[in-house]
Amino acid sequence: MSSKFHLVVLVIAAVFCGAYSETGGFREFSRYYHNYFRSKLGSSPLRLSSELNIIAHSHAEKLAAENTFESSNNGFGENLWAYRGPLRTLKVDCRDAINNWYTGSTVPGNAVSQVNRDVLLSNTTRAFGIGVGTANDYTVVVANYN
Repeated sequence: MSSKFHLVVLVIAAVFCGAYSETGGFREFSRYYHNYFRSKLGSSPLRLSSELNIIAHSHAEKLAAENTFESSNNGFGENLWAYRGPLRTLKVDCRDAINNWYTGSTVPGNAVSQVNRDVLLSNTTRAFGIGVGTANDYTVVVANYN
């Protein structure tokens, strides 16, 4: 059989077995988008950290469930972004959160953020994790940096 056939079978298997999910795509998109801004500003690229993804996701879910907006004070660099309104895709929330963190611009509607620009731009920041929590038309994006 051809290698194209094997590639197609592997992609289909990965999709049906959950190897690719919207959450995974959101995180890769976040890495790309962070590194896009960092490259424009002369900072080195970031890598995704599984540990930081778990920490960020847990805090984002907690904030959304409790309808709050506050830092976790977990010892890592942290940025927060929240949006009140109809549920959107993870990539749209990612784009808007990261765009806000780097440029200060916000999306129309009720969006707020808490930004630590030092961790965004520092060349000593090497890794990040990102998570999203949603409850009752309230979405929170949390990114942690190390």
